[in-house]
Amino acid sequence: MNNKPGLNEDEFKKLVKILSQRKEEREGIITIDTVRDSLRELELSELMVETDIEEVRKQVNREIKRRQRKNYLIFGLILVIVTNPFAAYGGYKLKEFLIARFPGNLATAQVDNSAELVNLEKQVKELETDKADLEEQLKDSEVTKEQLEKQLEKLEDENKAANTSPPTTISPTSPSPESSPSPESSPTTTNSVEIQELVFELQECKKSLTSATKQNITCSVLITSIKDNTKVYLYTKTSRGKSRIIEAGKEIIPTRVTLGSNYDNYSTNNNLTKDISIEGIISFENIPQEVEKIEILEIASYLESSYHNGPIKAEFRNINLVE
Repeated sequence: MNNKPGLNEDEFKKLVKILSQRKEEREGIITIDTVRDSLRELELSELMVETDIEEVRKQVNREIKRRQRKNYLIFGLILVIVTNPFAAYGGYKLKEFLIARFPGNLATAQVDNSAELVNLEKQVKELETDKADLEEQLKDSEVTKEQLEKQLEKLEDENKAANTSPPTTISPTSPSPESSPSPESSPTTTNSVEIQELVFELQECKKSLTSATKQNITCSVLITSIKDNTKVYLYTKTSRGKSRIIEAGKEIIPTRVTLGSNYDNYSTNNNLTKDISIEGIISFENIPQEVEKIEILEIASYLESSYHNGPIKAEFRNINLVE
């Protein structure tokens, strides 16, 4: 604590400055009595309420604060504008210093960054290419889906027509028995079915005894394609289709299918040449000897071609077994 009886020069100047500021603040303040007298002269004193003065003070304080914030913002922008060139210049000088001090490390880092950038650009281009390919595949899939739906509708119509046809199914291109002009035609006509440019011609269903009560049955059919670039599948029983014999209310599933030189217990396939027949064999094992004829033979197949992709079912009725 200062116990001196007087003030030095600096202390005196500081005291004068404080009292001068206080005087200026008091001079700028209008007393309440002066305010009331002024309002009375203006004939406004009767309109004033006690809260008006407080409300005016709040509005003035808000205005002062708003001006202060605006001044701070302007000052900040000026500071950023002024210091930005110095910061850029400083960064440039720092880079020169680092290059001069550590030339090898920075050069390696720049090379690595350039290599990574090139690699990223390459990956982006590959992704864009893959995206374009996927979009094209999606369009093709949509077209294929529409084609399959149309072909499926057509196949269902053909199957309905085949189910309502007479027992002996004749190719649409073959003449009907009533319209056949030749009385010398053979009494044993080969059954044939034409579906989606494929002709199925049933040759025979042959039985062979395997025991005192059982027999095997093999049905032979010639398959001919009217068009090029076709591939055919034959099935015993799969998710795509099921071949079978229906006789006396019982369903019999084949145990093996053969198409040309290919065979399997579930499915087999082969490529077809236009107008060249290939033999398909559907084999049934351990059939009771009481079965002497076949009411219905259904051959489940699948066609892959440029004009059709979908399941096909050829059906033959009232087939006599030969030994």
